[in-house]
Amino acid sequence: LLAGGFSYVYQEAPPEMVAKTEQWAALCGQYNLKLPAVAMAFSALPACVAKVVIGCSSPSDVEDCVSHCRPEIIVPTELWIEAQKLGLLPGWLKF
Repeated sequence: LLAGGFSYVYQEAPPEMVAKTEQWAALCGQYNLKLPAVAMAFSALPACVAKVVIGCSSPSDVEDCVSHCRPEIIVPTELWIEAQKLGLLPGWLKF
């Protein structure tokens, strides 16, 4: 869902998950960031993520994923804090 599309675990995503994804997309837009780039940045928060597996089914998928990991893409801490306020991230998560 965070990379685009409306499927989750090879099925149509439940409406509540789609709604949450739309909230994330709106928040990312406020910071002029793309949702997939923010999702990739989230994986760099070592306090909450140990490993990341990115599924790619084509060379263009690989290129797309790599494009979201460029060093000039910086996700400000304020975005994560706002996500907590909106209930998109748990309050115990530290940045």
